[in-house]
Amino acid sequence: GLLFDVGDVAGMAQGALRLLGDQALYARMAAAARARAVNTFSETTVVPKYLEAYERAKGR
Repeated sequence: GLLFDVGDVAGMAQGALRLLGDQALYARMAAAARARAVNTFSETTVVPKYLEAYERAKGR
């Protein structure tokens, strides 16, 4: 991702403009964000974690 200091509105705007002006960077970041979301929040990842939490809670 693009980093900027908290409250740095100009830095945030500069980052947004950079993404708008660099299609390759935008595409790479979009693909990485999608892959992270799919890997982190997919059914195959989330359901086992919920089941484990339910089993732990049930065992108390």
